[in-house]
Amino acid sequence: MDHQKAAAAGVSAAAVASVVRLAGAGQTVGLLHDERAREDVPIVVRLPRALRSSTDAVRAIRLGGPSPVPSGS
Repeated sequence: MDHQKAAAAGVSAAAVASVVRLAGAGQTVGLLHDERAREDVPIVVRLPRALRSSTDAVRAIRLGGPSPVPSGS
């Protein structure tokens, strides 16, 4: 991670670390309520299995507000 580029884009090191963690392990962002299911189903956001070990895929994830920058910048 280029700390100067991240700082210039307003992206913290913690935000980059969070995206890397989310890409691989995933993060539960909500619950799916299905009347036919016994329990609510967690909604998990993460990269597809084939891309989780790809550093290029993780580096391409864009972070930031109005002018997002790739996490690998």
